Amino acid sequence: MKKQHFLLILSLLFCLACEKNDDDDNGSEPMEEVNPYQDCCTGEVNFSFFGQNIFIPNAFSPNLDGINDLFRIEAGPADNPTSAASIKSFEVSDTDGNTIMRMDENIPPIQGFLGWDGANVDSTFVYGLFQYEIVLTSASNRTQTYSGFVCSMECGDEKLDIGDVNPCIFPSQHDGEGRVNPQLSSFEECL
Repeated sequence: MKKQHFLLILSLLFCLACEKNDDDDNGSEPMEEVNPYQDCCTGEVNFSFFGQNIFIPNAFSPNLDGINDLFRIEAGPADNPTSAASIKSFEVSDTDGNTIMRMDENIPPIQGFLGWDGANVDSTFVYGLFQYEIVLTSASNRTQTYSGFVCSMECGDEKLDIGDVNPCIFPSQHDGEGRVNPQLSSFEECL
């Protein structure tokens, strides 16, 4: 009989503990939804490769509207053909360091380079903040690595909540000489 009472009391205590945990959701606070565009549009976009201007945008919108659909770098004219930049490797990863896209073979010259279309390895579009690392090389075997962050924005009919959009520089704002022209429009209505 004592054994049955003991098991009954133990069962009641266990049930009370379960109810308490269900009520307070394991004692944790409700998780706040994270804005995928937090920390977007930061960092430099104008670089120099041994005298050649290099433009790397910090935002793009892979929504297949024909505007800013690719994350790509642009270069201005080279002072000397032997110092002209070509891409040795191009890698994009998520903020946890998981590689999303990598190219390091048969990369066309910068002016013909298509870039990253915002797709994951399974061909679905991914949005938010990403890291990039681009290694440029010249005919005279000089190399330089550029790394930073780019934001893939899901531009559609609704405005995006990204805060201050002024530091967002899109591919459409390239001046044709390897620099950004902030007077040029991004043509993105979702901002």
